[in-house]
Amino acid sequence: MKKDIEWHKQCLRNRLRTISEKRDQLLRMETELERVTEGSGLYAKQIDLAIKEGKDGFDRDKYAVKRFDSNTGG
Repeated sequence: MKKDIEWHKQCLRNRLRTISEKRDQLLRMETELERVTEGSGLYAKQIDLAIKEGKDGFDRDKYAVKRFDSNTGG
C-alpha cells in the first residue's frame, strides 16, 4: 500500500528513537554485566579463602572484603 512521505518520515523517526533506546539498554546491560562479573570474582575468592581457613560459613557482605579490595591479587 502506498504511503505518503510524512508517514515514512514518522516511521523513520520512530525507528531511530527505538535504536537509541536499545543502545541505552545495551549500555546499561553491559554495565550490569561488568558489576556482577566483578562481584562473582570476589565471591569466588571469599569461598576459596573460607575453605583455606577452615571456615564452615561466612557473611558474604563482610568476610575479607577489605582484604581483597586492598589486595586485588587475592
